[in-house]
Amino acid sequence: MKKILIQLSILLVSFLLIDFLFGNFFFNKKLKNNVYDINKSFLYNFKKNLDIKNYNYGNKNYRLCTNNLGAIDDCYKKNITTKKIDYVFIGDSFVEGLGVEFKDTFFGLLKNKYPNKQFLNLAVSGYSTSIYYNKLKYFYEDGFKFSEIYIFLDTSDIFDEIYRYKGIDEKISLNLNNDQINDLLDGKKKLIKNIYNNLPGTFLLISLVTDLLSKLSFIENNYIDLMINHNFGKWSYGQSNLYSKKAVNESLKKNSNYVSKIIEITKKNKSNVTFVLYPWPGHIFQEKTNNRYNNYWTNFFSNKDISLINLNLEIFDLLEKNTPREIILKYYIHGDIHFNLTGHNLIFKNLDKILNKN
Repeated sequence: MKKILIQLSILLVSFLLIDFLFGNFFFNKKLKNNVYDINKSFLYNFKKNLDIKNYNYGNKNYRLCTNNLGAIDDCYKKNITTKKIDYVFIGDSFVEGLGVEFKDTFFGLLKNKYPNKQFLNLAVSGYSTSIYYNKLKYFYEDGFKFSEIYIFLDTSDIFDEIYRYKGIDEKISLNLNNDQINDLLDGKKKLIKNIYNNLPGTFLLISLVTDLLSKLSFIENNYIDLMINHNFGKWSYGQSNLYSKKAVNESLKKNSNYVSKIIEITKKNKSNVTFVLYPWPGHIFQEKTNNRYNNYWTNFFSNKDISLINLNLEIFDLLEKNTPREIILKYYIHGDIHFNLTGHNLIFKNLDKILNKN
C-alpha cells in the first residue's frame, strides 16, 4: 500500500509540474496570446483570417474564425469585399460570443437568416465605450459606410474605464494588463482563474468532473455563486468593495461622454445607431430591474432621440413564471456570466423582430 501511495504521489506531482510548465510556457504564451494584433487607433483587434479549430474559453472549446477585416465571422465565408455594411454590431465578450460556436451566437443566427445583407461584428472581449468610439471612427476614416449600428453597453464597461483603460477621446491606452485585471477578481473566481491560467490540464479535469455531476445541488449552488457574485459587476447593485462611489460616478460620466461622441459620429456619417442593454446573472438574482446599470442608461437615453433595446425588460418578464435560479441556469453558461446557446437564441429572437421591420 505504501509503495502504491508513493507511486501515486510521484505521478500526481509529475502531472502538476508538466501541467504548470505547459500552462505558463505554452498555453498562455503560444495559444492564448496568438489571436490579437495591436492597433494604434483602438488598441487591439483580432488577427485577420484566423481559423483556430480548438479555441478555448474556460471548459468550452470551439472553432474561432475571423475575416479579412479581423472581425469574428463564419469560417466558410470570411472575406468582406465591400465597404458598405448593412448591419454592424459592437460590444465586448457578450457580442463576441465567448464560449459559443459562431453559428449559434445571436450574431451568427442573424447573419444566417439574412444572407443578402452584409453583417460585420466588431466586438472583442474587453472592449468598452472608449474602444467602441475609436474603432467606429477608424472604420469611418477608412471609408466604410454603416447603415445600422447596434452597440451593446455592458455592465463591465464601468469597470473597464476605471481599471483597464486610461486617457480620453482618441488618446487611450492600456492601464492594466490581463494578468493585473485577473488579480482584481475575488474569492472563488480568482482561484478558478489562476488554476485555468497556470494548470490548464487540472482545470480541464475539474471541469469534466463538475459537468458530469452538474445536476447535484451543491454543484449547481457553486455555479450560481460564481455567476451572481462577479465583483466586476457588483457596482450596479451597490455591493462591491472594488469601486469607490467617486470612481463609479467618474466612470459613468466617462462612459456617457463616449456614448455621446458615438451618437455624434454616427449621425455625422449618416448611420442609424441603436443601443442595447442586457442583464448579468447577478441582476436577475436580485430581481430588481431598477439596478444602477439599467437605471443610469435608461435615464440617459430618455431625453434623446436614439433607439434603445432594453433586453433587461424582456428577460425580467421571465420572472413571472420562473425563479431567478431557473432563468440563470437556463440562459447563461454555468459558472459564468455569459449567455449560453439558449441565451443567444433568446437575444436573436428579440433582435430579429427589429431587423424584420427594416
